[in-house]
Formats: sequence, structure tokens, C-alpha cells
Amino acid sequence: GKTVAFRQEGDSFKPLGISFGPKAYKNVVAMEGWLYILDGKSVKRSADGLSWKETGSSTGLTQLMGASSSKLYALAAGGLMSSADNGATW
Repeated sequence: GKTVAFRQEGDSFKPLGISFGPKAYKNVVAMEGWLYILDGKSVKRSADGLSWKETGSSTGLTQLMGASSSKLYALAAGGLMSSADNGATW
């Protein structure tokens, strides 16, 4: 399985032509005009949903939970983690 991304165009949705791992759809958050996704063991971000760049390794992260105006939050085996540098370090 995989997660496929779409964008809305008027009353319909068009595929973006990119895909992520099967659990990525559970791990998307928005912060300061960026989308973040936990895809397997990497955190990626995008300004437009079309172009994604890896921001850092997610060693031990199990789920992105949300964001404030300056931090990303995720669950890991050790509990709640945060990143103040766009997911580069936790």
C-alpha cells in the first residue's frame, strides 16, 4: 500500500503524481505555511505539496502529532518529542 497525494481543482481532485509510505496519511501537519510529513523514517516538508525535501531523520518517531507556531510535535517510544528546527533534530 501507499499514500497518494491529490490537490483540489474546482470541484474535483487531481493526483499530484507523488506517493508516500502506507502510513504517511496519518502523519501530516502544517506549520507556518509548510506541510510536514513523516514518511517511514524521514521527516519531509513542502510549501506546495508538489516538491518535498527531507528535513531530518525521524529515528524513533512513531507519529507526527501537531505543530505550534514554532515547533513540531511527535510521539516516540520515549513519549512526546518536539523539534524547533523544522524536524532536523528532536
